[in-house]
Amino acid sequence: MQGAVTCESQKIHPDMKRIYIFILLFLTSLTYAQSSTAQDTRRISLRNAIDIALDNNYSLKQAENNESAAQMQVQSAKADYLPSLSASFGGSQRIGRQFNENTGNIVDATTNGVSGGANASVNLFSGFQNYNSLKSSQYNAQAQQQNVDRIRETVIFETASRYLDLLLNKQLLRIDQQNLEISQDRLKKIKEQVNLGALPKADLYNQQSTVANNKLAVTNTQNSVKMSRIQLLRQMQLSPEGRYDFVEPDISIDSTRITPKSYSLQQLIDAAINNRDDLQRQKYQVTANQHQVEVSQANRYPSISLSTSIRSSYNDRQRGLRGTAVDFSDQFFDLNINRSLGFNVNIPIFSNYNISSQIQQQKISYKNARLQLDNLEMQVVQEVTQAYNNYESIIQRLESTREALRAAELAYCTQQERYNVGSASFIELNQANANYVQAQSNRIQAVYNYLFQKELLNYYIGELNDDITLEELQKSLSY
Repeated sequence: MQGAVTCESQKIHPDMKRIYIFILLFLTSLTYAQSSTAQDTRRISLRNAIDIALDNNYSLKQAENNESAAQMQVQSAKADYLPSLSASFGGSQRIGRQFNENTGNIVDATTNGVSGGANASVNLFSGFQNYNSLKSSQYNAQAQQQNVDRIRETVIFETASRYLDLLLNKQLLRIDQQNLEISQDRLKKIKEQVNLGALPKADLYNQQSTVANNKLAVTNTQNSVKMSRIQLLRQMQLSPEGRYDFVEPDISIDSTRITPKSYSLQQLIDAAINNRDDLQRQKYQVTANQHQVEVSQANRYPSISLSTSIRSSYNDRQRGLRGTAVDFSDQFFDLNINRSLGFNVNIPIFSNYNISSQIQQQKISYKNARLQLDNLEMQVVQEVTQAYNNYESIIQRLESTREALRAAELAYCTQQERYNVGSASFIELNQANANYVQAQSNRIQAVYNYLFQKELLNYYIGELNDDITLEELQKSLSY
């Protein structure tokens, strides 16, 4: 009986079974959803990264909005040439003592009436103010367009730079990881030889220290990869919590030969002066400010305008010759119509020095714009010159790092063979290995710095566009 009771107590109620099944299905679906989400990795190339950054960059959006506002200002300046037209309509009720035109008496009465009219005026001459306002707004719109183009180039360059920085750190991480694997494998072999008495324990301790340092190097490089990834995602305005796979170029650091393009510094400077959007923007801004000076000076000239109007009204107490009330149609559309045509000349004589103050302010703005243009031209020359010098230096570094890598590799292999036969010390082998790893790092950094410096040169001369791809960058490299 006791066993039967124990068996009965272990039975599960049918409702509880359904609950357990529901929970199991829910957990299974949740696990599947998480697995699907974890596997949903977004693959991003350099071209994709640039497109995403251009779509999400708030500075570029603000510049585009400013350009739209400038275009609207141009339309407004063009509309100033058109006549202005206005219409009005109103009603009134007058209660009290009034003069009765029909009887000649003053009586208490209530009068209802309506009135309406239309006015039109056109500016014939205003000291060419409309002309200069239009020209100023047009040059300002062109300046805003150039500003959009320059910000667009900046977004492209910064995105490409962040992308290349991430790829460089990944390459450096691979070098450090490979070096760590070699060090760990050598540690195992040294342990075996120490146990056999073929090597002293000092070599074992030295190799353990080397492995620890290599692990630290891997950790530091991993942090650099994470930081460069965060900076790239921030540039693209993407969440760092997402899963992304950034496409990498196939660059072999030990066999890459680069055929650099030769440049003339003066030709680069001339190209920058002609192409730089920020420089063209400032030139347009100077011209726009110059027309603003002329706009303010136009206030000293007389202005001539022509105006015309038509008005009419209705009064419910208006009577005809026979004393009968005149209806609305006859009053408003016939009897009470008034037309006018006016010609107005306005001559400024004294305006409390407001006009003079405005002219001086606009002249100061024009002078400041000229100073900014001169300073920007000097800055452009300095930037191009510095970029050119860095480009020449990186070309020399490319060749030297290639030769240094080959020599370091041969030296390491030689020391490895000597160490294996006992003719080289562990310190000599370790130093050769460190030199080889450093040569690999220097080589891959030189390759990526060349790609970066090449695009930086294009950016400074104003010839950078959004067609950058890894394939185009690899065209600079020959194998």
